[in-house]
Amino acid sequence: MPGKIEGSVRALEGTDLGALEISVVDVPGVAPAKVDEEGRFLLENVPAGTRTVQQTGISMDLYLGPAEDVEVPSGGVASLVMDVTTLTMVAIEVDVELDGLPLPGAELRLVRESTWPRRVLYDKTESHEIYLGNTDQDGHASGRGRLLGPMIPVLHLDGWNVLHHPTRRIDLNKPDPIRTTVRFESAAAVVSLPASTVIPENGSIDIEIERTADSRIRSAVTISIVDGEVIEAHGVEHGSGTTSGPWTIRRLPPGDVTIHAKVYDIAVSPHGWRGGRQPPTSPPVATFKGTGTLRAGAEDRVTLQ
Repeated sequence: MPGKIEGSVRALEGTDLGALEISVVDVPGVAPAKVDEEGRFLLENVPAGTRTVQQTGISMDLYLGPAEDVEVPSGGVASLVMDVTTLTMVAIEVDVELDGLPLPGAELRLVRESTWPRRVLYDKTESHEIYLGNTDQDGHASGRGRLLGPMIPVLHLDGWNVLHHPTRRIDLNKPDPIRTTVRFESAAAVVSLPASTVIPENGSIDIEIERTADSRIRSAVTISIVDGEVIEAHGVEHGSGTTSGPWTIRRLPPGDVTIHAKVYDIAVSPHGWRGGRQPPTSPPVATFKGTGTLRAGAEDRVTLQ
């Protein structure tokens, strides 16, 4: 027995939904439903089972979201809530500060808060990100973006460090130009390998910092060693000059972290395989791990074992 799909679409206040329809796209013969002024719709005579529902219609002002599956009970009613995005563009200007100073040369993105939990780290999909480019010498970045609602400021820094602001949001809810300042805080980790570690005379050390709160957000640095001397250390400071550290890794997000280190018997460029080259095909000759808490504005030692 056919069932029904009763649902609604979520959109920013004032969005014109007059051209929007909702259709069942995997079975023929189901009439599309118009969306009313309050965002509600009703699809009738839908065959029972898993059905694929799509936003349809012709509109120059709306971004039609992805298809969604819904389970329709025989003779019953299924519920569905869908998101719709307006294509209206707004001018955005952001001044970025890190630890109280303007931050030049950092890549700035605004990521839609509602999609952050499932975001692909380097995905530039315009349905959930606004790419504002690199900040200038004064820490300023600008661009245009669609009204996507609350946005999380995210910095991509040298050394493959990623900082996302834990609390600050830029609300893109109205077509008015935005000019704002976002102030980030960073931490530093002081990392050493155990004194007994044998470092290859021609090798490399790959260090990865994983945030406990969100394991997808990681920072990574590469240290290259030739003839027993550190020749390149991308993203770290090595005041002692020794091949086993200590290494001071800056511009990290504060909070609880897990740090992994892998020692390889092959030297790489300062960008390592993260700059586009393939990683060593041989396994690491040694691996280490440590956990710790990084405080904003501090240098905290993390012991690797």
